[in-house]
Amino acid sequence: MTTTWPQSTSLRIHRRIILTFILTTLFSILLVGTTLRYVVEKTTMDNWKKRQEFVTLEFAPQCDHEIQEAQRDLEFVSKMAVFSKLFHIDQIDPSLGGVPENIEVEKRQIFRDLMALGEKFSSLIILRPNGDLYLVHPFKTQRKVKRRNFRDRAYFREAVRTKRPVVSDSFMSAAGNPVLVIAVPVLDKAGDITAVIGGGFYLTNLSKLVDKKEIGTFDLGFIVDKKGRLIAHTDTKLLQKEIRNSYIEHALVSKFLHKSPHDGSKVMIEDCVDPVDGKHYLTSFVQLQSGWGLGLALSRETVLSEIRPAVWRITILVSFIILVVGTIGALFTQWVGRRWVSTEKALVKQTYDLDERVKELNCLYYVSKLVENPGFSLNEIFQEVVEIIPPAWQYPEITCAQIVVADKEYQTENFKETSWKQSSGIFVHKEQIGTLEVIYLEEKPEIYEGPFSKEERRLIDEIADRLRMIIEHRQAETALKEERDRAQTYLDLSPVMFIAINTGGEVILVNEKGCELLGYDEEEILGKNWFENFLPERLREEMIPVSKKLLSGEIDGAEYYENPVLTRQGEERLMAWHNTVLKDDQGKIVGHLSSGEDITKRKRAEEALKQHHEQLEERVHDRTAELRSIVNAMSGREIRMAELKKAIKKLRAQLEGAGMTPVADDPIGEA
Repeated sequence: MTTTWPQSTSLRIHRRIILTFILTTLFSILLVGTTLRYVVEKTTMDNWKKRQEFVTLEFAPQCDHEIQEAQRDLEFVSKMAVFSKLFHIDQIDPSLGGVPENIEVEKRQIFRDLMALGEKFSSLIILRPNGDLYLVHPFKTQRKVKRRNFRDRAYFREAVRTKRPVVSDSFMSAAGNPVLVIAVPVLDKAGDITAVIGGGFYLTNLSKLVDKKEIGTFDLGFIVDKKGRLIAHTDTKLLQKEIRNSYIEHALVSKFLHKSPHDGSKVMIEDCVDPVDGKHYLTSFVQLQSGWGLGLALSRETVLSEIRPAVWRITILVSFIILVVGTIGALFTQWVGRRWVSTEKALVKQTYDLDERVKELNCLYYVSKLVENPGFSLNEIFQEVVEIIPPAWQYPEITCAQIVVADKEYQTENFKETSWKQSSGIFVHKEQIGTLEVIYLEEKPEIYEGPFSKEERRLIDEIADRLRMIIEHRQAETALKEERDRAQTYLDLSPVMFIAINTGGEVILVNEKGCELLGYDEEEILGKNWFENFLPERLREEMIPVSKKLLSGEIDGAEYYENPVLTRQGEERLMAWHNTVLKDDQGKIVGHLSSGEDITKRKRAEEALKQHHEQLEERVHDRTAELRSIVNAMSGREIRMAELKKAIKKLRAQLEGAGMTPVADDPIGEA
């Protein structure tokens, strides 16, 4: 088929070239501007990150200093002699929450002086080793305290366990201010705890450390405790109880709560969204020695606003350069355009040819798939093939097809004889049995074989050859089925049992004699494991290795074996087996076929005959012994008779010698 090229195609292609040039130029400007902005912004942000990391590490010790200083004050007090012992435990008044105001005056005075050094502590307390409240300063706070024992507090338990100072997590005081407790154990000379001094530390003091004046160029700073709750912020209004937990959702705080303890000293820097105001900040975060976290944030907009003018100036300059280069490129596109036209023509032709080849391949594929459907008869296959053919030709809308096999015709619905026809013979075993025809209903330009292409000639010949293979395949299947049925008939007529077992021990064939002997229908036997279902349990371990050796070729398949089988009724029938292995086309053993003769009755008869023979042998033995005794007795009598005859003869001779005549000739007779 030839393809036409409209006169307006060249004009359209030139327009495409110009449009491509304009779009490419605009895209280049956009790409350069975006890339330039990204590179400058990234470089600036990286520089700010390095600066911010340095400032954060320098600023962090100041935050730790406040807590550490308060802790050192309490440790100093705990080592004073006056605190080494609680002298008035017996004067604890439960109604006062501890000892009266006029008791332990010296301790109260030291607490008073300590609180006067600065507004670090909200209150100071002394607890007994068992957690009971002993003293609170100021005394008015002692009267307000409702709790009388603090042994369930985590900071108290930790201080008693470790005998070292402990800083608690933050919490909201009764006045609504965030505080924490610093617990310091008082130890005697033996190292035993005599008391625990606790100080309620005002966390509002920490907000002064992240005040706008202190953090300089940063927009805000914040400190969170070990659980991510806000304990200090540049905006102190955010320390309200309902807002304190909002910073747990902060990206860096979340990482701080889940990271390994070994990463505690590393500064984390990210572009994060503040969970309160929703703005983007370049935020640095570091873990303090106290276990808390310090964050310093600088608005992303603040950083980027400094570089935008420079980015725009560079972008405009680069855009101008691109336009100049693009104009030069436009001249080059005229030359490219002319080559593009010829290239696109070739591409259209190749695309068309490729589509035609795809249609042809699809046709052959569907024809080949038909043979895989065993439910299709040859008549149905031939009809399906003629329906598949038209879409594979150049003009499917005017294409019809016909298959003639053995004077029977299979046609498309629109079939009609015309002069625009191509055909191919269908040969089976080198003998033509039919014809495949493809016909155009309308006249089309001549290409190769009239209006048909060279590829269509190859296609119709290939389809005819596929039909040959389908017919031969079905004929072979029919012959194979007949041969298989004939073999099955022979097996079923056999007076002995036939059983075939695969390598998994499953029954794949059994004849009627086998079903009759076992007492099962064929469907109940096929697929079952022979050893588990049809052999006595006592023999399974013995017979399975024999089967494996037979399948591996270790023993001769012709060897004779006798073993019983188990029938449906639980009766054992003794079988005489002859075996042979089954192999596939590659010679691999895939199972074994066994013929078995029921020798149960014969064996029983042989056993009975054997017993009868043994009984006869025993009786012969007994009679032989009796006869031997008789013979022995007879032999002795004959000897005595011979001796008597000799004596008589001698006596007779003597009588005759004496002139006397014997009374009888021989009273005994000749021996």
